[in-house]
Amino acid sequence: MMVSAERLEPGDSKAPGVATPDLASGLCSSSVRWLRERLASGDAGAAAAAAHRIEPSLTPQKLATGPDLSTAAGAALALAEAHLLAGSLRDSMPMSRLALLAGQQTGDPVVAAQAAGLRAVATAINGEREDARWWLRYAREEIDPAEAVSTRGGLWSLLLAEAFLRFTDGDDAGLADLRRRAAASERLRPDLGWILAWIGGFIAILRADLAKDPQALLASSRTFRTSDRRPPCPPLLSGMALNREARSLVHLGRPGRALEIENDLPDHLGDAVCFATDRATAHLARGRPELTLERTEECPRAGTRHALYQLGPIRLRRAVALERLDRPAAASREFSLAWHLIHEIAVLPIMGIRAEDMTDLFLRLRRSEPDFYGRLVSDPRAPTEVAAAVGPVFDLSVLSERELEVAGHLVTGATLTQIADLMTVSRNTVKTQVRAIYRKLGVRSRAQAIETLRRLGHRPDSGPSAVAPGNASGS
Repeated sequence: MMVSAERLEPGDSKAPGVATPDLASGLCSSSVRWLRERLASGDAGAAAAAAHRIEPSLTPQKLATGPDLSTAAGAALALAEAHLLAGSLRDSMPMSRLALLAGQQTGDPVVAAQAAGLRAVATAINGEREDARWWLRYAREEIDPAEAVSTRGGLWSLLLAEAFLRFTDGDDAGLADLRRRAAASERLRPDLGWILAWIGGFIAILRADLAKDPQALLASSRTFRTSDRRPPCPPLLSGMALNREARSLVHLGRPGRALEIENDLPDHLGDAVCFATDRATAHLARGRPELTLERTEECPRAGTRHALYQLGPIRLRRAVALERLDRPAAASREFSLAWHLIHEIAVLPIMGIRAEDMTDLFLRLRRSEPDFYGRLVSDPRAPTEVAAAVGPVFDLSVLSERELEVAGHLVTGATLTQIADLMTVSRNTVKTQVRAIYRKLGVRSRAQAIETLRRLGHRPDSGPSAVAPGNASGS
């Protein structure tokens, strides 16, 4: 089924025609040409600076009348791309939206697909996963793969948006496939090879981050940043790579080096990267909780200039610092806010914070919000080493009705195949439910699960359909 343009704000797709300004006059025309040249050469920083000079002429209010709507669409696309590659998500979004409207009104599916692809990247990085999936679907329905390869912004934006979604979904195999596709695309479109190669390298960074492998993360980040590929890597990707490099150094016990490489950097790169978070992590590792709080003090209040996915990790650093400063009530509040934010968007690997630093905070979360704690530890992307240290949730309410039924069979000693037969489901379905039970109870084996279930009072006769091992006829 086609994705409807009604996703746009009410009335937008039916609004009066968005017309172009007179781009043939003065600074506006020359700036657009200069901006496109900068984008073609990979100089996203200079392109973003030019974009700020041009965009007052491209607001819907200013685009009153004019014959060349396609020129306005092209200019809006260039502005959206420039802002995005410079790391300014919120500056990119309105321009991509304007380009999409213009593309729809001119009947140009390539422009519409490019604009939707840029919007998909911005929303994916911002942590708005469902919106990103919608824009990605829309772009793919507007443009076929052959056209995507032949257009400048279409292909790389679709690949990058998909990379962030695969990462937040915990899909390591999907990231590996994306990297192969990026390499193949580079061969198909040599003039886009520079950014497609960067995307391939950045996907390798995301894979290492997803695997919680600090050595691999450090190696892939350094390779990415020190590559002699030209033109230079866009600020968005180079900033995120540096962000991961600092995080891996802290995790490897080198917080001083992490601070060293960030000394001359701003606190933020647009909305997309917050270097203050990594500096805070480094200070935590060096035993400086006061400096950790100082580095993050403005971050939660500056949420309008942060991608959503950053705010949870920022609060998490604050929680650990407050715990070390013996302020338990404040630490518990920050910790709960942090994990609710992280879990709502996606539980990403939190490199740089040791499991032992979060154990006490997790214990409090288990006591104060057992239902949320159960959902958190059942997520395969959750920090399992922390959940294992904290121990099981001593409340069977965290198990679903179906999981309680499986648990009742487990306690009897029934095999997975026997349970599948009794419940008339596949063996793989039972395996999935058993894994969920293990995670929620904080155990790692069948024997531990049975022991915990019995200790919690879950007997065969308390399950919905308890049976003795080997009895495959009843339910």
